[in-house]
Amino acid sequence: MWKCLLTAAVLATAGPMVVVAQESDEATEMGEMKALLAARRSPCSRTSDAALRACGHEIRDDYWIAVGKCLNLTDEEERAECLEEAREMRSEDLSLCGEQFEVREEVCDLLGGGPYDPEIDPDDFFSPEEAAENPNPYFPLIPGMRWVYEGGDEVIEVTVTEDTREILGVDCFVVTDVVRENNEVIEDTQDWYALDREGNVRYFGEFTQTLENGELKSLEGSWEAGVDGGKAGIIMKADPQVGDFYRQEFLLGDVEDVGQVISINGDEQVPAASCDGHCVVTHDFTAIEPGIVENKYYARDIGLILELNPDTHERVELVEFHSPNPRIASPPRLSDLRVDVQSYPNPLLSESMIQFDLSGESDVSADIYDVAGRRVQSLVTGRYGAGSHAVRWDGTDANNNRVATGIYFVRVQTGDNAMTRKVVIVR
Repeated sequence: MWKCLLTAAVLATAGPMVVVAQESDEATEMGEMKALLAARRSPCSRTSDAALRACGHEIRDDYWIAVGKCLNLTDEEERAECLEEAREMRSEDLSLCGEQFEVREEVCDLLGGGPYDPEIDPDDFFSPEEAAENPNPYFPLIPGMRWVYEGGDEVIEVTVTEDTREILGVDCFVVTDVVRENNEVIEDTQDWYALDREGNVRYFGEFTQTLENGELKSLEGSWEAGVDGGKAGIIMKADPQVGDFYRQEFLLGDVEDVGQVISINGDEQVPAASCDGHCVVTHDFTAIEPGIVENKYYARDIGLILELNPDTHERVELVEFHSPNPRIASPPRLSDLRVDVQSYPNPLLSESMIQFDLSGESDVSADIYDVAGRRVQSLVTGRYGAGSHAVRWDGTDANNNRVATGIYFVRVQTGDNAMTRKVVIVR
């Protein structure tokens, strides 16, 4: 079906340019609108149809602009190459329009087909102060909370600020989301959330700045509920259950993210947290970018700890978490690990001093492994307080025999966090 709709929308691109009277264009558009309204399809599916037609018209406009630019090239060979590129781009864009349509139809099937028009009554929402006192456990919003994620070359810092923004009469939290690559800010976003009285975290929009060399390049992705058709969504349900499906954000043609709960017993581990078999896992995707999916893991009292691409296995992991709420303690972190090797004569013996720092009290284990991954010696297992600590390895194994010359590894672990360093023994 989508191919038929697109054919009608881009028919003008198939042949020679024709000047069409404005009245004819208006009549055609009116006919298309009447056909959509008369179609025996749900409001959601008719929205998919309308977006597909719009996509086709946009392709037509882009194509003819590209053709016009090509026609102003004096070199015949260069002009022919330009026109061929324009045709190829048109073909690729047409395929994308069809893929977007199919995703929108899938969403309609899952949502039931009705119009998406959530009612927003300010009386149905907690104030930010009330919400901070009793946050959603899987998406807590408390001013001063901070999460740091790492994925590839990017470091992402998310902070719940003291600021608020009123949207549709609702006072929303302002949460900053700053993405750095090689210590340079490439994206700076403000997200706006509110907690309704049922316990759902609602998403009211974002202001996104994409930067290059410190200069603003784009505001793409920005939207606000109540502006130009933007509608608030849900970012986390009050009581997530497997099968829950919901729109997270909605501005047709710009942001159409959706999420589905696929597990409430997720089990993953990242440097700053662990699921312990109790994470809520959502499967997120959007019609704007068909084929791009993410599985997100949310740990109780912490929030998002992992974004996982199930196709490429790329991970964005939580590496730091800080909370000002004493009831939600930040997990102790192994912040540094140093190994100093000292040599003593008569006979020559290499001795290693292993030093590590803790951000809080935690159970700690320190072990020595050989290059084959076999544990050679267990140095310590016990509870240590915050601060700097040191343990000594005298170069012997579990049977008190001196180990051979070679490379070994010391691994210090605290909770879900571990660090490994190389030690070289020379006799």
